[in-house]
Amino acid sequence: MFRTLAFALPLALAPLPAAAQDFSLTTDEADNLRCAVVFALTAGFNQAGLEGFEQYGDIDARGEEYFVETMVSISEAHDIEGPALMPLVEEQVGELMEDPDTVAAMIPECLYLLEDFEARGI
Repeated sequence: MFRTLAFALPLALAPLPAAAQDFSLTTDEADNLRCAVVFALTAGFNQAGLEGFEQYGDIDARGEEYFVETMVSISEAHDIEGPALMPLVEEQVGELMEDPDTVAAMIPECLYLLEDFEARGI
């Protein structure tokens, strides 16, 4: 799984100031965040040898860049620090981690977002 996600998740356990929790994501931001988590989980499932995920072996580095850029973009758009996003990341991980089939079903749409991201050179 991404080093970024592995190091960042413990930050979600730290209490946040109330102001840091008072924001909502746009639909695009929520989609990007969900796909960033899908890429992290896909990389982890692939490394764990789960059947069907081996075809996405190249997603680790590409997905990690997408994850980082998504977090930075959301942080800047809402003028918040990265740790304030970790509860949202943790929520997505919690929803998806136990269901590899849902993750697998989401990969094609998320790959479309990733390819668009890469084409824009962000």
